[in-house]
Amino acid sequence: MDQQCRVVFSTLFCNVAWNVCHPIITGCTFVVPTTDAPDAQAILSVVQDERCHILYSLYVKNFYTILHHPHLQDFDLSTLKLVMTGGNMVSKALVTTSSRVLPHVTVANVFGSTETCFVTTTVPEMTSEAKNSTVGVVLPHVQLRIADDDGNSVPTNTVGEVVVRGYSVFQQYYGDTAKTAAAKSSDGWYRMGDMGFIGDDGLLRITGRKTELIIKDSENIYPGMIELPLQEHPAVKDVKVVGVPDVVYGEELCACIILKSQEGVEEEEIKQFANDRGLIEEYTAGYILFVDSFPKTTNGRKVDRKKLRSAAMEQLGLKELDS
Repeated sequence: MDQQCRVVFSTLFCNVAWNVCHPIITGCTFVVPTTDAPDAQAILSVVQDERCHILYSLYVKNFYTILHHPHLQDFDLSTLKLVMTGGNMVSKALVTTSSRVLPHVTVANVFGSTETCFVTTTVPEMTSEAKNSTVGVVLPHVQLRIADDDGNSVPTNTVGEVVVRGYSVFQQYYGDTAKTAAAKSSDGWYRMGDMGFIGDDGLLRITGRKTELIIKDSENIYPGMIELPLQEHPAVKDVKVVGVPDVVYGEELCACIILKSQEGVEEEEIKQFANDRGLIEEYTAGYILFVDSFPKTTNGRKVDRKKLRSAAMEQLGLKELDS
């Protein structure tokens, strides 16, 4: 093999044109493991056999299965230097596990969409805290701002919708001018549907999807505001927050938690942990449910929050409020 950078093209993460152009632009070699979506075994095998340096566009779910592959240590991954992952929120637990089992591999958490390709990324120079709680810095030649419902930019540390503009943003939805006009302004700003804020450090933090908004009393709350602090608990493997019906508040927060082991953790311990992390009373989950898994969307890549909400309501014995 030559010394040219070899990249495993592991998923159809963003539009095909971008991925086809990438090796031409950068001068690297793309290696495609299979004609179908590759599993962890296929990805690890091709990294070893082709002596690849980068795992490109790895979904969070795929990255998790790789890190927990029962025979991971049997593969020679000495050439692997970088893993680019995204498509969902990358938890601190995942990054911590990666640093333990793949100590010589850098993890880049990338954020974007099919319409925009990559918009931000974490970089090696960032602190561990920043890598675990943000999606990083805005890429060159891409404009990003946080907007309110009227499209006006909001101040630093204020949650709003992420809107972007730049060379990589799509032109239009084919044959659907109405959908294009609804998503993209006449001057090129695309509304991503993701909610977040830019901190004093200039890094982007994602709090959830606009459609995931939970309104508790008069508070607008996005799941990520609660999920990120709870993810810090040493016994928590993963957590998703949904809004369930409540006769007093309209909606109440329900934190559905997967634990790392079967060791008991009390509900009050979780609530106290959230309080110690600075969550105000309005942002404290009224319900804590310990579950074995989360329901997934049809493509298996993301958590189906509607199904999770329904399952939580059934377990709690709740029904939709009368209109």
